[in-house]
Parts: sequence; C-alpha cells; structure tokens
Amino acid sequence: MKYIAIILIVCAYLSLVFVKTNNKTFAQNSTPIYFELQLKEKKISFDSHSICNDKTLLNKWGRNNGHSELFKNANIIMNKMGFSAQTTVEFLFPGLKKIYEAISKKINTPSKDANILFTPNTGDFKIENEVVGEEFLIEETSNLIIQELEKSNYIKLKIITQTIDPLKNKTTLENYTKKKSNFSTYCSNSSQSRKNNIKKAINSINGYRIEPNGQFSFNNATGPRSIENGYELSNIILNGMFTQGAGGGVCQVSSTLYNAALLAGLEIVEHHQHSLPISYVPPSRDAMVSENLADLIIKNNTNGPVFIRARFLNNNEINIQFYGEKNKYKYSLESKITKKIKSSKEKIIKNETPLLEKKRICYPKDGYTSEAYLIAKDENDKIVSTKHLRSDYYAPIDGIIIM
Repeated sequence: MKYIAIILIVCAYLSLVFVKTNNKTFAQNSTPIYFELQLKEKKISFDSHSICNDKTLLNKWGRNNGHSELFKNANIIMNKMGFSAQTTVEFLFPGLKKIYEAISKKINTPSKDANILFTPNTGDFKIENEVVGEEFLIEETSNLIIQELEKSNYIKLKIITQTIDPLKNKTTLENYTKKKSNFSTYCSNSSQSRKNNIKKAINSINGYRIEPNGQFSFNNATGPRSIENGYELSNIILNGMFTQGAGGGVCQVSSTLYNAALLAGLEIVEHHQHSLPISYVPPSRDAMVSENLADLIIKNNTNGPVFIRARFLNNNEINIQFYGEKNKYKYSLESKITKKIKSSKEKIIKNETPLLEKKRICYPKDGYTSEAYLIAKDENDKIVSTKHLRSDYYAPIDGIIIM
C-alpha cells in the first residue's frame, strides 16, 4: 500500500506542475530528460520539465540541451567542484528533490529490535519479533542517474534501497531466557514485622532487569527502609550489637541475592559483611546492606540482559533466581571457618523492677574467622577454577540475661 501512496503523491504533484509549465514560453529546441524509476513492482514516470515550473532555471546549465550537455556539466559539478551525486542531480533537475522526499517518506522505515518481556511471577518469557527496516539510498540512486544520463535522454533504472537489520532478533533473545541460578534461605522463626520487611524488599527487586554491563544496586531498588516507606521495626545489627530498627530482615534478602548472583557467575562490585555471626547463610556468604553506608552492587558481565525472580514462598522461604545467558560453567560455593573465637561468659543485668522469672535477651554465640570460595566446573564435573572470594572476621556474641 505504501508504494501505491507514493505513486498517488508523485502523480498529483506532477499533474499540478505540468499544468503550470505546459505553455508556449518554452524554447523551441528544449529537450527534457525522461525518467522511469522502478520501485519494486511500481513505476514512477516524469520528465525534467514537468517537475520544474521555473523556466529561467531550465534555460541555465544546459538543462534544455539534452543528456550529453547535462552529463558534461554533471562531471564538472562532481569532479571539479566536489559535490555529491545527490546534490548534482538535484541541481541539474530542479524539482527532483521533492520527488526524492516523497519516495523517502514512504520507503524509509526504522528497524526495531526484538524485545524480551519477563513475567517474574510465573518465570515465563515472551519475545516480541524484530522489524526489519528499509532505507532509500539517494546517493547511490543519483549515481545511477548520472551514469544513465551519459547514454540517452531516457533514464530508466531501479531505485536503490537497502534493508536495515535490527541489532537484536528473536532467535538471539531466546538465548537469554535460561535459568542461571537458584538459591533459598529460610525465616520460619522470624517475627511478623521481620517477615513484612522481607516481603517488601523481595517485591522491590522481583522482575528487575540488568542490561549487559549494567549494574544493580540493592539500595536503589528497595528504596529508603523507613516506617514511612512501609518497613517495620525489627532486629538489626548496629555498631556491633543487636537492636531494633526499621527494615530488620532486609539483609537476609540481600544475602540470598548475593549467593544467587555468585551462582549465576555474575560480578559482585560491592558487598559488605556483618560484624556479628548470622545464621541464615554459611560463613563469609552474607551481604549486609545499610542505607547510605553499605550496598550490594551486582554487575551483569554477560552478553545479554539478566533478570531477577524473587519470591517469598509459604511465608518462610526466600527464593531468588537469575535468568539470562546460559552459564558457561556450573558454579558452587564453599565456606570454611578458619578460627573459632569463644564468646565471653553470660552477662547478668540486674533489673530494679522485680521479675517473676529471669528474662534472656540473647544466647551466647562464638565468633570466627572464615573464608568463601567460588568453584567452577565444566559439563563433565571437572573443576576448572577455584576462586577465593573473601576472608572475614565475625565478633563473638555475649549471652545476656536480665534478672
């Protein structure tokens, strides 16, 4: 349909100018150049007089003297004056520029990349097809016009176009829908306020897309962890002690994400350890986050987009999966405690208000130093590499009883 529209536009334009120029003021020996431009299955026909109603222009630069004179002048304009073929033919044939513009308007269509859409709640992908674009090559077509101009007053040729291939096609994007990793931690004994914070953080990162060479910031994704933002008070570690604070439990989500990212072979740009031992991940595999102080930043070091699927299952399991390009290796994590640090004796705090029974605030827990490693295996389960990730120190925790 777009090519039919071209013909209608061009014909309407030519009919108008033909009426204006078909009079007796033309020189008796004027010789127009006749054009027949083939556009796929359609033809656009016109002559050099019908597209220009300025007779003064037609009497300059040999525009009425036939193809030989025009070809000679075309060479002067291009070779001696250094103009392009397009500029040359638009100068020699006033009105041709409008023909070019009408053709370009209908032919030129941009390409469109295929697009990958991820539904994190189901883990499904949908890929929108790519669109191949097309472009009218005016310079190349103009060169052909000049070549034909050397031969006769009748220029008959195919308009030159080229397809514009999109950078991303459907087949390519299908390679970025593979599950890269799966990791879970559990929080069955957590308070309801802590679980609320966990659920809110999970919802913030679920479905997140990281482009190639792009970075994911946990703090940016989850936003301010405040009462105003829907987070509740729960236990957090502050200055080496457990205390109440908004957003308690969020670090379990970031630590789960950290382990899933490592198992996906992604690059960890920034991570931080807790000062005290935590129980939901093995030693040296935690990722503490604190607003404006400590972040978890993950870089997509693959060739395509990476997607995060985060779920809170059965009000107990924090499950995080990464999708994207298939892993080159099978990754696993290994932790080991290199030294245990015994906790002190339990501290007894006397309460001035008599209690019916003693109240335990926390149990003693040993500290330790530890290390973590990332192990890569090939398809035959042969170890390809063992990478030392980190070495950490976790302070012991004293038991506290209020009497």
